[in-house]
Amino acid sequence: MVELGKLLLSHPYSISSITILIPNFPFITGSYSSYISSVSSSFPSITFLPLPSVPLLLGDPSNYQNLQHITYEVLRNSNPHVKKSLQSISPVSVSAFIIDFFSYSALEVSQSLNIPSYFLFTTGTSALTFFLNFPMAQTLPKCEGIIINTFEDLEVRAVEGLKKGTCLPGTPIPPIYCIGPLIANRGDSGKSKDGERHECQSWLDSQPNRSVVYLAFGSRGTFSMEQLSEIAFGLETSGVRFLWLFRHHLVTKTMVHLLNHLNQIGSNPSQGVLGKD
Repeated sequence: MVELGKLLLSHPYSISSITILIPNFPFITGSYSSYISSVSSSFPSITFLPLPSVPLLLGDPSNYQNLQHITYEVLRNSNPHVKKSLQSISPVSVSAFIIDFFSYSALEVSQSLNIPSYFLFTTGTSALTFFLNFPMAQTLPKCEGIIINTFEDLEVRAVEGLKKGTCLPGTPIPPIYCIGPLIANRGDSGKSKDGERHECQSWLDSQPNRSVVYLAFGSRGTFSMEQLSEIAFGLETSGVRFLWLFRHHLVTKTMVHLLNHLNQIGSNPSQGVLGKD
C-alpha cells in the first residue's frame, strides 16, 4: 500500500495527501515505527493512522486454529474504527478509498459514506483469478475498480481473461488497472551487505529458462512450523529447482535437515534464503 501511495504521488494528479489505516493484529509483535518514520520523512504527504485493537470472539489468539481466521475477524471487527477514521478525515475531501483485497468487509463502510472504492491486489493477476472463486468475490461488482500489482505483458492470458470475464462467468468484473511492478525501494537490494552481487542472482542467471520455482509469502506471510516443514518436504520431493525467501527467524531445524543433503545455493538462514539446483 505504501508503494502504491508513492506511485500515486509521483503522478501529476490533484492528490494532496494519502492516509494509510493500519489494523491492529494481535500476532504482529514487531514494531513498524522505524519504517513508518522513514516513509513519513521521505514522503510527508503520506501519513499513517493506527486503528485501535478489537476484541477477539474466542479471546486469546491461541484459541484459533489458524492466523487467517484471526486476520479476517480483526479486519471485519475494525469496521467501526475505519468509519470513524474516514469521518475524521472528512469524507467530502476523500477522493478514493483503496482497500487491500483481504479487507473486503470494509467496502460497506466506504459505500455508506459514498466514497469511491477500489480493491488492491498485490500478488498478481493469476493469483487473483484463483481468489475470485472465494466468497469475497461477491463484493467485487460493488467497487469502482481493481488495482493489480502486475503489468499486462507479464500475465497476458490472465489479464485478458479477467477483463473479458471468462475467468468468472456470470459475475460482472469492474475495470482492471495494472500498475505494477510495485517494488519497495530499500537501497540496492541486488547486492549483499559487502557490496557484492547476491549469489542467488548469479545462480538464477545460470539456470534454464522457466525452470525455477520461486516462493515468497510477503512480509506478513505466517505459517505454523508444521506447515513450513510440509512446504520444505514438498520442495525436496518435487525434484525442482527453487528459490525460497522467508523471514529468517522462521527457519526450523527440521527444514534445514530436510534440505541439508541437497546441493543448495544461497542456503543462508540468517538472510532468509534457501535454494536448490
